[in-house]
Amino acid sequence: MARTLLHGSVEMASFPIKTTMLELVTWLSRFTDDDREVVARVTRLVNGGIVQLRGNFAGRKIS
Repeated sequence: MARTLLHGSVEMASFPIKTTMLELVTWLSRFTDDDREVVARVTRLVNGGIVQLRGNFAGRKIS
């Protein structure tokens, strides 16, 4: 999901990460079984500009 840039010998994520809502939720769900935590993180990532949604939710913010 994350695209990366090689900066010297350190690999850094390029921002914004462009992904679908499904891909983002699936990826975050690998790290927790708490649905509220997934929703909170999705909201922070999307509204904070770190993740840019593609597909049906393209250009939308989460309220």
